[in-house]
Amino acid sequence: MKKYRFLFLSLLVFIILSSHRLSASVHFVDAALSEIREMAAQEGKLYFAHFSADWCMPCQWMEQNTFQDPKLAHFANQNYLAARLDVDHSEGQWYQSQFKVETLPTILIFSSQGVLLNRIEASMAAEEFLAVLENYNRPANKISVRPPQVLAVNVPVLDSPKANFVFSRPALIPERQEFLAAGNQPVFARQTTVTATVEKPVRSYPHGETLAFTPKSVTKYYIQTGVYSQYKNALDQVQLLEKDFDQPVNLYTQRKDGQLLYFVTIGDFSSKTKAKNFLYFLLRNDVKGELKEQ
Repeated sequence: MKKYRFLFLSLLVFIILSSHRLSASVHFVDAALSEIREMAAQEGKLYFAHFSADWCMPCQWMEQNTFQDPKLAHFANQNYLAARLDVDHSEGQWYQSQFKVETLPTILIFSSQGVLLNRIEASMAAEEFLAVLENYNRPANKISVRPPQVLAVNVPVLDSPKANFVFSRPALIPERQEFLAAGNQPVFARQTTVTATVEKPVRSYPHGETLAFTPKSVTKYYIQTGVYSQYKNALDQVQLLEKDFDQPVNLYTQRKDGQLLYFVTIGDFSSKTKAKNFLYFLLRNDVKGELKEQ
């Protein structure tokens, strides 16, 4: 009887330890890497991508040992988002080509802004990998950003469209192939010109006359607070303005003489008077700026 009781207790302990081990594993997010980048930006977390394959024995060793370590799993799940990319699948092959992954396993570590911080091209034990993750777990690498504002679909179309600058955080899926031409540098949207063809509405009158209606152009005003050659300096200014003032803050990019410049603006005013008043308010708060219109 004691023998069976001992076996039962041993089996129970084994089941408890096994379930704890399964629950204490690195959680890999079931989403595209671009979606994980957006999640990391909003949550203020770092993220890493693990390139692997079923036939890669070192990869499988990490899956069964490194990523199952309770201490590593607890830290990684608290501070990182993890992605698993199988190079035998189309998505994994696409990112393998973009990041020039030639060795398996390969782990790429990114900041919450999508900046590539480190490339590991070897299998690592849990303790060693944990030390690497802890090294990059710094406030400067975990900046939370707001999701981009989406304009309404039914906005009025202007008669004379102007150049429109659109800012995007470092992108993982660019529209063109020069994505990694500058060594994994952030990719920003380029200056684009909005073009549209609008059929003017015609109003009917009792005697058969018609009168064309022409929409009026709407001018917007904003305050430009700085132009920077370094992305980090521009981002610091954005964070400061968002913290101190209750106005929309934007970060735009433009190439000038071959150099990428970062423009920081604040405000979105329908009248020049309101924009001027806000500019004076900024000056009283030791923030220099210049009135701009679009």
